[in-house]
Order: sequence, then structure tokens, then C-alpha cells
Amino acid sequence: MKALLLPFLLLLAAPLGAQTAAPSVELTSDVKLERTVIVEGAERTELVEPDVVVPGDRLVFTTRYRNVGTAPVENFA
Repeated sequence: MKALLLPFLLLLAAPLGAQTAAPSVELTSDVKLERTVIVEGAERTELVEPDVVVPGDRLVFTTRYRNVGTAPVENFA
């Protein structure tokens, strides 16, 4: 499943590279599968590594940006 998501995540990251002038912004992405489990009679939502994704499953995509340079990044979009 992760192999199928990698091209999608790279497409998401492509516009970022075109918009930032300096390579001082680090981008990390992740995807989790939202699961509802019952623990001691109560429902709880957990985010787990996707193994098999079926129709109706909810995926949560996370993108983190971090300035790893020594100067502020201007005009970041």
C-alpha cells in the first residue's frame, strides 16, 4: 500500500519545491488509517499503519514542514 501512496505524496510535494526559494524547508509526509476499536465497552479511534485499504476506509494524511536553515524563510506558500 505504501508503494502506491509514494507517487501521490511526491505529487503533493512537487508544488512546494517550486514555490520555495531556499532548500531550507524540510518536508515530511505520512499516511495513517483511521480505525474504530472498542476498549472496555467504549469506542476509541486509533490511527494505524495502512496494510489493506478498502472502500469506505478513512485515511489521514499528515504533512510537516520545518525550517532547517539558519535564516527565516520568506514568502512561504
